[in-house]
Amino acid sequence: MLKRWISLMLCICLMVCMTACGKKEEPRNPELDAIKERGTLRIGVTQAPPYSVKGEDGTYTGFDIELATKVCQKLELQPEFVEVAWSDRVFALKQGRVDCLWSGLTAVSRLKGTVEFSQTYLVSQPVLVVLRENKEDQNFAGKSVAAEVDSAGQSAVRMHLTESKVLPVENQIAALKALTDGKVAGAVIDRHAATQAMSQREDLMILETVQMGTHELVVAMRRNSDLVPAINQALGDLEQEGVMQSLAESYDMTDSLVVG
Repeated sequence: MLKRWISLMLCICLMVCMTACGKKEEPRNPELDAIKERGTLRIGVTQAPPYSVKGEDGTYTGFDIELATKVCQKLELQPEFVEVAWSDRVFALKQGRVDCLWSGLTAVSRLKGTVEFSQTYLVSQPVLVVLRENKEDQNFAGKSVAAEVDSAGQSAVRMHLTESKVLPVENQIAALKALTDGKVAGAVIDRHAATQAMSQREDLMILETVQMGTHELVVAMRRNSDLVPAINQALGDLEQEGVMQSLAESYDMTDSLVVG
């Protein structure tokens, strides 16, 4: 009787394993053909120096802009940069106004069920920027700190400056303006953005005594889109060819590259 029971259980386990192994991956939504027929990849961007910067003539420059352009070359597409409000970015993607989101976007966990991320390619480190004249005052209890709404910076404030108040603003530029206008005691933005800002303003500094963790940058696309593996392939090719390394060197971001 025991042998029969063991045999039965082995048969059941074998059937379960065969079913699991034979299960095919769910096919992806075919968006890439329509995008290629149109000939352009509509890329949702926000003002996030040095990743994406809009010039007076309306053209964009920056690390992510150049990287996106090189990915488009791999896909034989023309990039079309569409400015979207940071707070509206996911809605713009879901509505189909853009095909992807790409400018200083971090792989925050709360978006994983809403969008699908590409592979990571660059490390982003939120930092606390203060006015140099106030560097000795490091008590932020009860004080306001500006951060881009619904961003890694805002999450960092809530996690590492638990006694501070968050002032949500539209982008990192607005966070720095709130600081220089005296509306807040500090601004939490990306380290590379802070470094660029400090090269233009000597009255700003990073408060290094406050550590705020790290995040990784990604491209966001609609869930289960066949654009995801296509962009991942292009990013992988650019890394293998050394293009990513050269681009990072030109922006002094080599130490932030995600390799492999």
